[in-house]
Amino acid sequence: AKGGKCGEDACVAIPNGEKLLLAVADGVGGWRSKGVDPSIFSNQLIDNLADLFTSSTADNNKDSTLIEKVKTAFWRMADRSKRQIIGSSTVAAAVVDRRQNCMETVNIGDSGILLIRDDQVVWQTHPKQTGFNAPLQLSLQMDGSAIDVTPRADLCNVELCKGDVIVVGSDGLFDNVFQEEIVGMVKTIHDGNRSEQHMADDLVSLAYRNSLQSDLTTPWSVEAERAG
Repeated sequence: AKGGKCGEDACVAIPNGEKLLLAVADGVGGWRSKGVDPSIFSNQLIDNLADLFTSSTADNNKDSTLIEKVKTAFWRMADRSKRQIIGSSTVAAAVVDRRQNCMETVNIGDSGILLIRDDQVVWQTHPKQTGFNAPLQLSLQMDGSAIDVTPRADLCNVELCKGDVIVVGSDGLFDNVFQEEIVGMVKTIHDGNRSEQHMADDLVSLAYRNSLQSDLTTPWSVEAERAG
């Protein structure tokens, strides 16, 4: 089912046959100063992507790549025949093929994906940004212009093994929680035979607690020091 109220973020985890779509979009909060609700853009982007993944329409080839679906999901929002949505968002998305044991990924901006196997991160996305705290974003501007950065997205195909754990999150997770903390929590939950939902809830709670501590060293504070 699609994610509920996630602030400026939107998420989806939805199956279609032997495939599973996992995606997170992080709306840019700076739009609030211009009277724009940034959650509308991110939620519509995820809604469009989920629709393209699960349905067969004139502009949706079921065999199209994930990046083609992300691009189409974005341009649907720029359709001038409809009410144009204004805003910007990062997006990290993965399609897991449970029959072929592989995962196709797309990453734009500083949301991200981790693949954890045998208590180690064996693969990860890396932030796509123009500078510190300046991630690439899909954007629809107030003047009607569209900024489509899909040609600059990171694309990857990854082999999967039984027991792999895939973590997809916005920078709200990865700015506040180190990878070793995520791995440790995943291991603890696995050892205790707790559900995937408990895993997700505990990771979100940890990220939130860390974000409230002004004197705590976090991935974001480390990068901020490096950037001066």
